[in-house]
Amino acid sequence: MEITTINHEDLIEGPMPTPKNAQEASELRAKIFRLGDKVHAVAQPIAKVIDKTLGTNIQGCGACAKRREKLNNIFQSELDK
Repeated sequence: MEITTINHEDLIEGPMPTPKNAQEASELRAKIFRLGDKVHAVAQPIAKVIDKTLGTNIQGCGACAKRREKLNNIFQSELDK
């Protein structure tokens, strides 16, 4: 299995903005593209249909929450540098 690294340049136009102070950093965090939230919004309805159809519990497995957090942290780590 190959792991692919995602750079913020692949997902947003232009360079990652650099905050000048803590207030600006906080505002930027609130506006930043959160990939994990976008994936979650698409994956959860699909998981719900699969669970209902096949009687599984994909929504409750915990992998989605881990993936969501990891993808959201990609940009958070860029801001903390």
